[in-house]
Amino acid sequence: MLTGQPVSRLTSHLLLAGVANQQGGVGTTSTPVNVAAAAAAQQRSVLVVDMDPQANATAALGVGDDDFELAIDDVLAAPDDGAALAAVIPAARPAWAGVSLVPSRLALAKAEGDKRLGNEFRLRRALSHPQLAADFDLVLIDCPPSVSDLTINALVAATHALIITEPSAPATAGTAALVESVEAVRRYYNPDLTIAGVLMNRMPATREAAFRYQELVEGQDELGVAVWTEHTIPVRAVVPEALGAQVPVGALAGTRGREVADQYAAIAARLLALDTVTLPGGEPTRVGGVA
Repeated sequence: MLTGQPVSRLTSHLLLAGVANQQGGVGTTSTPVNVAAAAAAQQRSVLVVDMDPQANATAALGVGDDDFELAIDDVLAAPDDGAALAAVIPAARPAWAGVSLVPSRLALAKAEGDKRLGNEFRLRRALSHPQLAADFDLVLIDCPPSVSDLTINALVAATHALIITEPSAPATAGTAALVESVEAVRRYYNPDLTIAGVLMNRMPATREAAFRYQELVEGQDELGVAVWTEHTIPVRAVVPEALGAQVPVGALAGTRGREVADQYAAIAARLLALDTVTLPGGEPTRVGGVA
């Protein structure tokens, strides 16, 4: 191993890396936080790990810099397995009941330049703790909107990757490159990693968007990854409004919020229905299936 020591196997029920398209700009934070809320509404315990220095997921969950002592940059710098456990805090607002968080802050950006041997395994080690497996059914990792060192760290820690894109020429063109990046991580660092699929985000009712979406669907066999055609997130003003209000989409009144919330609920249910394996001496654990 790169570190000279055995890397702990994953011990959480499900680690999912929410990955943006390499072109960026697809608003990926709305997906992990709203899927987390939907899973919590289905009586599942959920942990969001914010791996983005912009800390958008942290802010969306109502958590400010004064609300925590340890953040993900501290976790990655810690030498011990299971270091993430000490940084877990509950989401700050009642609307996020059942959702916990490992928060982020701008200091995380310094980790991008860390080229020490074995750096890719830091998050994997930090999440390797039996108490995390006991406490949470689902772990969602919110990544930066690019394939950065932090994103690679998340993929090395994950069992599944969900690729989020949008119906534009640059974003859909970047999807194939992102699939290649995920496969490279699987080949060289994390053989447990699989791609759950491609999720279309911010889908407007335009001919250009429909064309790009169909182009992606028709190319999924060549891509080698399933496009989640049953789960498409439409463009709705309610999504950024909910992020700004620090509440899940479903908490906002009216059919606008309910339409999108239903999609997030279906995505959460699909993730929670993944195949299971049994860890040694443990209960069945969700680690198999998709991305």
